[in-house]
Amino acid sequence: MNNPSRLKDITSKLTVLYVEDEELFRITIERKLKDFFRDIILAKDGVEGLERLKNNPVDLIITDNLMPNLSGLDMIQEIRKQDTKTPIILVTGFIDTEFLIRAINLGVTQFVAKPINYDNLYKAIEIATQRVILENLERKTQEQELELLKYREKYHSLQQERAFRKELNIIKNDLYFKRIILKKQAHEDIARQWHCSVVFKPLDIMSGDSYSIREIQEGRYLFILLDAMGKGLSASVTTILSTSYINHFVTQAKQRGDFSLVECINAYQTFIREELLEDEIVCLSFIEIDFQSNIMRYAMFSEPPLLLLKVNGEIQKVRSNNQPVMKFPLPFKIDEIDLGDVKKMLFYSDGLNECFSSKDKLYEEHIEADFADSYTAKELYSHFSRLMDLATDDITIIFLSLMPSKAIFHKDITINSRIKEVSKAADEVSTTISSYMSEQECIVFMSAMTELLFNAYEHGNIELEAQEKKRLIAEDLYDNYLSRNEDSNNKKIHIVIGVYENGDHRIIEITITDEGRGFDVNSLHECGTNYSQFSGRGVRIAQNILDGIYYNQKGNEVTMIKKIKKEA
Repeated sequence: MNNPSRLKDITSKLTVLYVEDEELFRITIERKLKDFFRDIILAKDGVEGLERLKNNPVDLIITDNLMPNLSGLDMIQEIRKQDTKTPIILVTGFIDTEFLIRAINLGVTQFVAKPINYDNLYKAIEIATQRVILENLERKTQEQELELLKYREKYHSLQQERAFRKELNIIKNDLYFKRIILKKQAHEDIARQWHCSVVFKPLDIMSGDSYSIREIQEGRYLFILLDAMGKGLSASVTTILSTSYINHFVTQAKQRGDFSLVECINAYQTFIREELLEDEIVCLSFIEIDFQSNIMRYAMFSEPPLLLLKVNGEIQKVRSNNQPVMKFPLPFKIDEIDLGDVKKMLFYSDGLNECFSSKDKLYEEHIEADFADSYTAKELYSHFSRLMDLATDDITIIFLSLMPSKAIFHKDITINSRIKEVSKAADEVSTTISSYMSEQECIVFMSAMTELLFNAYEHGNIELEAQEKKRLIAEDLYDNYLSRNEDSNNKKIHIVIGVYENGDHRIIEITITDEGRGFDVNSLHECGTNYSQFSGRGVRIAQNILDGIYYNQKGNEVTMIKKIKKEA
């Protein structure tokens, strides 16, 4: 194995169950694995394996298939009735189509052929346990969120909680899980596309920050950043009123087809001045961008400067051009900027740039360099979190990146809706991208890509909904369902791989398109992705791993974006 210490780092806190009827193999494998795992539990057949699991929680199962009393596959079938998550490695010298389909549908994570090559076994363990680590991370995150919720409930009433939920519901983001793809111009090799990402981190349950991203018409968007300045809950109420009113105005104007930025600002100021107290002000930005014509029009009311990164590496600061909105009326102006040579944009609230570290350093000193180095809002916020000890204000980040237009590599793959072809395509993608990223990066990336590829196969072309899948598995009809539908299914899955230069990084872009009916992409905005066609597990995993994930309007095409640093 290339790097045993790395595998030990991954598995040293895990427990493995090894099921094998031949004593010599049990002893040999136990010796090979004892330095990697915290505990190794042994069983001589499937029946004993099930008994061991009753009293011993494990993180990984490695099992032979051909055993007396109960085979490996039959044991796995019994395990999966109660446990669908624990990764399983199946050691076997016999694989045919029926065997493979049954094993995959039972959730076998990896296969190792007999006679065992230990490098292959170690690699299979590494891949299988990556999922354990990711799921443990997800579980820990959920546990932390639960603890945070309990902590907050001590200080806030149920009415405040409901008000905050209402505030989140009022925020509208028409680019959630979507990208801006522009009409291709005659002089362009490929159509330009902008990727938009957002980080919204309220300091408390009731936030003084808010934002909205609204599509006015194709290729034309309005970005709103809002920070109400006042005392306590009063500022939060002003934020909710402001966001709600502006969204209402935009929706009505869009339906009429006559949106005007001047009229929007005038109407908002007339509305909010009646609601403001004498000591309250509102800082906000109205940013209207026509991406097709590369024009930005803006009216900024005492907000931090916008940052624009140009193609030549220069950063342009666009400063506020108006005083904050107050109780009494003031004139305002709208300015215009040409975005023809801009490749990244950053809009943010003052909670970001005015945060102090323990060394009394303002993040404002770092923001330009971190902006230039980042591709998404999540990446910028990671830079911020490493430098700043504790956020002291609400933070809102809207990050726009123009996708590089020149591909250094491009590949198309088309497959039938067959489980064997899906697995083969995943291997082909892995082999292709492995030359652009490290082995570890490739393993993690493929865990996200495989989830979304199987969504395209199972939920897209086969059109199997989440609840129906649970029923079929419970009634042991799942394998027959897939086999029957595969035989009569002529739909294809299309995979496009693109690699793009991006300074000292590369952008890996993979698009998967199925020929199914799609789904309502807006439902992804709901907490917990509560929609019926698929469970959302793959999307959640992809969100944690990828730098961007975007769906088309129909919901039958997903694009994955990953930024990779070039090797020195």
